[in-house]
Amino acid sequence: MPAPVSATAPTAPSAPTPEPDEEKEQSIPLPFPQ
Repeated sequence: MPAPVSATAPTAPSAPTPEPDEEKEQSIPLPFPQ
């Protein structure tokens, strides 16, 4: 598993951030506004 993030990001295959990006968005500012 070279990219565990991709395994947990079924809804974000093209996004570099994992699927729980919504939770991280509150903690860290994402490079792209959702």
